[in-house]
Amino acid sequence: MREERGGTVHLNPGGVPMPGNEGAPAAPVVDTESGDVTAAELG
Repeated sequence: MREERGGTVHLNPGGVPMPGNEGAPAAPVVDTESGDVTAAELG
């Protein structure tokens, strides 16, 4: 069931799975902002 926890990484629109994200609660917040920039570049 650890795969469900990995879903947090799935929230990353950039698609960059970081092992430190699970340990860092502030990671998802930064990922959302970084994801916007990555999405714009990919878009």
